[in-house]
Amino acid sequence: MVRALERLRLLLEAHTAGSGDIPGPLELDPGSSLARVCTMFGLSEFERDVLTLAAAPELDGSFPELCARAAGEPSRSYPTLSLALAALPNPAWSALLPQAPLRLWRLIETDGPSLVGGLLRADEAVTHVLLGFAYHDARLRSILSAPGARAGTLAPQQQSTARAIADVWRRDPNGRAQVVCTDRSLARAIAGSVAEMLGAVSTPMRFASLPAHSAELIDTLRLCERVLVFNGGFGVLECDAIDDPQRERAIDIIAQRFRLPLLIVTEAQIDLAHAGVVAFEIERPTRDEQATYWQSRLTKNPNAMPMSRRLAAQFDLHLDTIDVVTAAAPADADVDSVWELVRTQARPQLDALAERIETTAAWRDLVLPADRRRLLRQVVDHVRYRDVVYREWGFSRESGARGLTVLFAGASGTGKSLAARVLANILRLDLYRVDLSAVFSKYIGETEKNLRRIFDAAESGGVVLVFDEADALFGKRSEVNDSHDRHANVEVSYLLQRLERFNGVAILTSNLREAFDAAFMRRFRFVVDFPFPDATLRKRIWKRAFPGSVPTDELNFELLARLAVPGGNISNIALNAAVRAAARSRNVGMTDVAGAVRLEYAKLDRSLHDPDLARWLESVPVETLARAAV
Repeated sequence: MVRALERLRLLLEAHTAGSGDIPGPLELDPGSSLARVCTMFGLSEFERDVLTLAAAPELDGSFPELCARAAGEPSRSYPTLSLALAALPNPAWSALLPQAPLRLWRLIETDGPSLVGGLLRADEAVTHVLLGFAYHDARLRSILSAPGARAGTLAPQQQSTARAIADVWRRDPNGRAQVVCTDRSLARAIAGSVAEMLGAVSTPMRFASLPAHSAELIDTLRLCERVLVFNGGFGVLECDAIDDPQRERAIDIIAQRFRLPLLIVTEAQIDLAHAGVVAFEIERPTRDEQATYWQSRLTKNPNAMPMSRRLAAQFDLHLDTIDVVTAAAPADADVDSVWELVRTQARPQLDALAERIETTAAWRDLVLPADRRRLLRQVVDHVRYRDVVYREWGFSRESGARGLTVLFAGASGTGKSLAARVLANILRLDLYRVDLSAVFSKYIGETEKNLRRIFDAAESGGVVLVFDEADALFGKRSEVNDSHDRHANVEVSYLLQRLERFNGVAILTSNLREAFDAAFMRRFRFVVDFPFPDATLRKRIWKRAFPGSVPTDELNFELLARLAVPGGNISNIALNAAVRAAARSRNVGMTDVAGAVRLEYAKLDRSLHDPDLARWLESVPVETLARAAV
């Protein structure tokens, strides 16, 4: 660059003096930044000299005066294209055309009333690159991610797809391909593998951050393309779910106007064949591929084969994740230890849409009729042995998903949420309660988008999703009377589709079983009704409501069982009674329970003259009631 500036100085001085004694051609070091830029963009010698002239005032403070003398006007102390055409060897007007490299790739900028008379300068990013420094354009900070995605460990079918994409670009250096994939990390791994095959660099581009207006979009694309040329690679356009036809048209514009290799990642198929885009669909590794890979990574473990099958049956993982887990696990780790590592590694990020609930609940905590307990044990068996039934015995599902959808129906407090906690703990899966108030949106398309985020994040299968009071959002589909009814029915249909494809366990709880229409009921593998507990069950619940470490004074469980409240309210009463007793530094007695009963009924907005409560109070000794009122 120093030699180029010195030669430029001699050219301007010769032009000022009117001398024909100009320096000879510039011999560039092929490894220099200037030579690389010229090669990248295919610049002629004249275009190279114009670029050097545009950058010169930023690099050498003597050039403004040189430009003023060469132009013959003291006020024009800046380079112009007019000066370039007059002072530089082999001038060519074609080099100034919009489609020529200097202006096409935004290497130079002009500012003024005319093209040739306005101030000529090199783009800041280009100036830094000419000096050999990497430069991150602030205008693209929200659009471009760091280049060079790592080539992840891919399953055989994924490797085959990566090779096919690489072949597209071997045949056409500026080819474009579309990858249909809902998993962003998997798409980046594919891109990294393609880049490795081609000796190139992949640079992710966030479609959502690109401008929507066509003219501004094209300008931004040119800047992105220039960065890709600097990096020596291709772009990976990452598109979230596209619900807006205008945004889909923007993808079409990009596919047609992009001048470099481009990989377009979409969650659903978009018809871009007319733009010469070849489409590929990327699937997660099959269960058999995952099991085989688990076994290959657990070769030193004596239980490698059964462990591999069990892990692959429950968790739907990328091979990269398996690498991370096996690297962290001791060589002789048992399946339970590896299982916990997988749970932690595959734990989804559900943000504000779902809450992870820690649970230690066990079968002994669940007081239900014997037939309901047997039904819940069948749910556990279905999850544990689905690999045997589906894979080894040949039962298959067209969707390929092997998840489980269950409906828990019953009045509040009858044990639905507790049963979900028990199942999650027994199955050793993470439990997430979905916040329906955060999921539901009055804006068209937002509810589906939130549901998509939940199911996509939980796709590893290592979770139990609980939709509490699901009838509020997923109840009977209404007759279509207006656009709101159509919108609500679309939400229900989308939920049905995702439940069909979900690989984990989804539990919907409802106080109103009849709120679900026939289409929903057919999709539930199990429907468990939670009855209001009778006196016998209530007595068992009361006994379990007080942990063994709680000091009590002859609690009358026969009397307590006469109170017609479900298990959830019994737990609240027991807790409030314990707090009441602790505050008075005494053992928990019937006096404290009676006071807590009054508090619970008041909270439920049930009158203290409620017939059920009145009958119960009649059974309580008078002295107990008198102390409870204090």
